[in-house]
Amino acid sequence: MTNSKDLFGSEIINKPVEVKIYADEIQSVECPYSGEQWFYIGIIVENLDTPLLPDIIQERYCGNFDINSPYYSKNDRKIHWSEINDIDTKNIAKRWIEYILNPTKSEKKFMLMSWG
Repeated sequence: MTNSKDLFGSEIINKPVEVKIYADEIQSVECPYSGEQWFYIGIIVENLDTPLLPDIIQERYCGNFDINSPYYSKNDRKIHWSEINDIDTKNIAKRWIEYILNPTKSEKKFMLMSWG
């Protein structure tokens, strides 16, 4: 690790950034203009200094972790983008999207990026 000084002469200690990478499936789509195949993959890179998973779990269960609650089973399910075919799964996905798009909630945990 290389140390340097900031504008005020204080030592800056560079530390590695630790991340977890979550990736899901490649999907090919034909470009309507060029006819070329484009391949898309969903990736989330989680900075372990600002963990994301606890927030996502909180959003999934709406903070209700009581296994005897009638709502627990509605939120305790496998989520896959191609299988969002009931209202309970849709509501979980909707809460996640709202969380991601609300910077007050997701703080600096999400950076939306696009390459093309």
